[in-house]
Amino acid sequence: MLSSLEDPDLNASTWACFAMTLITAIVVLSGFFGRTTFPADNSRSEAPYWNGHRSYKATLEQRVIPGQLPGPADIWAGGEPKSIIIEAPYKQRTRFVVELFDSHKTMPPLIQVLSEGREIAILKVTPGNSAPKSKWITGGKPSTISFEVSSKHLSGEKPLITLKSIEGSWAAISRITASPLPGRWEYFISFISLAIFAFALARNYKKLNRDEATNFFRKWVSNILLALFFLSIWFLYVRDEDIYMAWNGYTPITYVYQSYHPQILAKDFFNGTQLFDTSIFMRIYKYLYTYFGVKPESLIPFVVGFQLAVMILALVTLTRTLIRDSSPLRDLSPLLPVVVVCLAMGSKAMNLSLAGYAKPTPLQGLTTYYNLSDALVLFAIIFIVKNRPVLSLVTLAVSFCVYPTTALICGVFIAASLLSDPKGNFSPSLLKGAVLLVAITGLWMVSNYSFEAVAGKGVTSEQYYKYTLWGSFHLYPVDRGGFTVKHHYMFMPFLSFMLLAFHYLKLRSPLDATDRKIAAGMAGLIALTLAGVLISYFKPNVTLVKLSLHRSSELLVALGFIYVINGLVNEILQGPPWRRAVAVAVISSVFIFRFNGYPLAYSLVLVIPALHRPSSRSALSTTMSVFVYLWLAFIGSVIACYAITGVYETYGSRMMLDKYFGGYMLFMISVCAFIFFTFADRWAKARARTTYAGLGVAAVMILSITWTHDNAAPYKDPWKDKAASYMDVQVWAKTSTPEESLFMPDPGVFLGWRDFSLRSSFGSLHEWLLIGWVYTSDRDTFVEGTNRFAEFSVNGDLEPMILPGGFTPVYRKVVERFYTFGDDWRNKIAHKYGIDYFVLFKGKMEKWGFVSSLKTVYENRYFAVLKAG
Repeated sequence: MLSSLEDPDLNASTWACFAMTLITAIVVLSGFFGRTTFPADNSRSEAPYWNGHRSYKATLEQRVIPGQLPGPADIWAGGEPKSIIIEAPYKQRTRFVVELFDSHKTMPPLIQVLSEGREIAILKVTPGNSAPKSKWITGGKPSTISFEVSSKHLSGEKPLITLKSIEGSWAAISRITASPLPGRWEYFISFISLAIFAFALARNYKKLNRDEATNFFRKWVSNILLALFFLSIWFLYVRDEDIYMAWNGYTPITYVYQSYHPQILAKDFFNGTQLFDTSIFMRIYKYLYTYFGVKPESLIPFVVGFQLAVMILALVTLTRTLIRDSSPLRDLSPLLPVVVVCLAMGSKAMNLSLAGYAKPTPLQGLTTYYNLSDALVLFAIIFIVKNRPVLSLVTLAVSFCVYPTTALICGVFIAASLLSDPKGNFSPSLLKGAVLLVAITGLWMVSNYSFEAVAGKGVTSEQYYKYTLWGSFHLYPVDRGGFTVKHHYMFMPFLSFMLLAFHYLKLRSPLDATDRKIAAGMAGLIALTLAGVLISYFKPNVTLVKLSLHRSSELLVALGFIYVINGLVNEILQGPPWRRAVAVAVISSVFIFRFNGYPLAYSLVLVIPALHRPSSRSALSTTMSVFVYLWLAFIGSVIACYAITGVYETYGSRMMLDKYFGGYMLFMISVCAFIFFTFADRWAKARARTTYAGLGVAAVMILSITWTHDNAAPYKDPWKDKAASYMDVQVWAKTSTPEESLFMPDPGVFLGWRDFSLRSSFGSLHEWLLIGWVYTSDRDTFVEGTNRFAEFSVNGDLEPMILPGGFTPVYRKVVERFYTFGDDWRNKIAHKYGIDYFVLFKGKMEKWGFVSSLKTVYENRYFAVLKAG
């Protein structure tokens, strides 16, 4: 699956075994996906609830459970065993985790777990603090108990799990979480498929001579490492995808259910997911839900895996297309795609977009279409450099139907690349491809786009610029300080990176038609990036500003990235010790720096001493040499301009120095690397390159997987618990409130609320003043959003605060007023808009001394829900 498009020499049966092994591994890992939460409701606790109830049953439709389980020692509850019964959500082996706020200090309960009357386990609860109900969350002693139920105990139509207190006193429950686990047969099949694959590899290996066997071995090591990396990052991305979506929102879950159950979200403020209809890829969610009943939340882990796999395949194929046998290290070239993929997908190495879009794409984007669009664009480029224009332009057309902006940018690249050799590149096949491109994209636009929305006629240009300058950092890199106060975040690393890209492209020899096309296309992207920056600054037209053409820098980086990594790897494997040390430092920088790497000083150290290194005498090589000099001059001019205008004095910071000079840690890495390479050459001798390659690939893979573990989503424990609590509120809302209910969450929350509650939201600050109307320019949504925003004003004081880059002060003021305005304001806004419930952060309630007479109908560790009067 992960090989180049040009690998027909490998045995087909071996590839079949490899695919079977990979698919089986996916099946095993998918057994860990999914989670069903039974949130606790503290209003169902103590004597008012349990005195007179011996048990409580929660179903998958009504998942809320009591917030307390009394024991036989609790006379106030009847002095008898009590039970909480839950409907098992899975038929396979399942792990149940019971999270507790607190328990009795001297007599914690002994809990018997039953399945259909058969004992599964006996659980002893850790002694707690015996805190009163009002202090369970803040003054209790949290603990966790867990147990597993095998598939044989879950074989009924609706199997039930009973938690029965048979001894001791009470325990206060936060939530019960059920997670599926792979069965033994899945592990068995995985082992068998792996054994068959190993046998097929060995059988093919024995038939080859020594050189062929070495090449075969390296290719398969490369593919196996790529498969392992894919499985690792896929699992890390989707391990907690449900709580990530519950917190961030804007996912296919809302998109699907809003389309098919509009009555449930009839009062919802426009959240933007309706625009997913303009992507042909997002229609798959609807298709599978309509015809096969596949719920979008069940499909998401596999969509994430699909997009990661397609992007990896595109990067591997692009690497093998651009870095051909002309590489001076062709015997180790099979390992280069592994390094490229690991750095691209598991670090900030490609996070250099002047529009500020994160690379690699975060989980929220992986559930939609961004990675697929990026991959299709790369394949369109691959096909055009391979002289297959029809396939290239059809792929570009499909990319346009998935996400048009990146396709338009790629179209400029293809047009510029063809100009590298007009006579040779323009052919009847190109004309056929162009006709198909126009036909497909034109038909899709006519049938799916509102031209009034594209033209931005609903909202005036003055209003559009005012609010987008205030709240969007993607559209205006100049106005938002991307080239001044924040130039060290993206702009200077971008200049440093592109200097390396041009330098290593210049050194390639021989330079053929592929290099000419890439160089010409990159020149076109530079021109388009500059045009996008100028458009965003001068703002001649709303539609042009919406296109955000400075995003061209993303594709420019993706293409240059292959040359940069190839060049750095070559430096490490065959350069003198000091150049190896600098190259190691540059690669290390993408893991060390928060946003990206490539400190300018290190790029200059690599480039300037090699300016006169011999390279091919082709016209392209000469042109690239001139371009490197011009780029150096441009960087020098930028630095001089910053020095003259006082940018360094005004905005000087430690981070700025690090982005220029790398900082202490990177310096120590380069010193250690220099010492290592100086002595390692003597020890390794003839096998030095292979040794370095093996150590380097292992280090990059470990660092990339570790980075993904920490950065795939903000999965730190405090955030994770808070997000899980927010998901609990949504589950409670879905199971305990009428479908037509309207909730007003904290307006500072980004977009999360609807995905698991399936209840309408009053909206958030980001939705009212940006997301709700920015893509459609719908005037009604814009007016409604500004009206809701005005509800937080005091004599109209918030509107003058809508200034360029001023999102944070307004955000803080709105959130503060949400908690400090009294019940009169809450009752007034509830009556005006039909709000039924308010959702509040308990930490912010404490911070601002929140006081209200409204009834608390649900609360957990982090949130409280108040019912409107």
